[in-house]
Amino acid sequence: MFTIKELIDIAIRIEQNGATAYQQAKAKTTRPAFKELMQWLVDQELEHAQWFRDLGARLPEETQTSAVQEIDPAFIENLMGGQSFSLDDVDFAALEQFQDVFNAAIELENDTILFYEMLLPFIDNPLTAEQLNLIIKEEKGHVRRLQEMLADETALTRC
Repeated sequence: MFTIKELIDIAIRIEQNGATAYQQAKAKTTRPAFKELMQWLVDQELEHAQWFRDLGARLPEETQTSAVQEIDPAFIENLMGGQSFSLDDVDFAALEQFQDVFNAAIELENDTILFYEMLLPFIDNPLTAEQLNLIIKEEKGHVRRLQEMLADETALTRC
């Protein structure tokens, strides 16, 4: 079973891994449009990680250690269908094509959305749930922006 604190720690790690992956992708190119997009994503991921840190700090001690009985590791594994779940660092430096970088970034964002949507029913505080929904909306916006750039071959040549 997971505690609420462990779920928050997973969310922080997902966001940090995203920031690291986007920083690697940014370092891989000299193309300004791509650097700008990757820096924006780094900033977004770091903001989200901080939000989760703040959430964890606001939880009463007894809440942090209470088990979320309905979620166990097998459930998450089944939910993710064997995907990496963004818990392992993505090695963007190993990707040769920019299309591969965009596809990996989209997968990372979709994994994040899936985790947060799974986490949402366990958030009791309506304001916290609303804020998490905003983060989900931002993550979906990241996916849309990446997909638009991937679909726009001229954008890819600028990247």
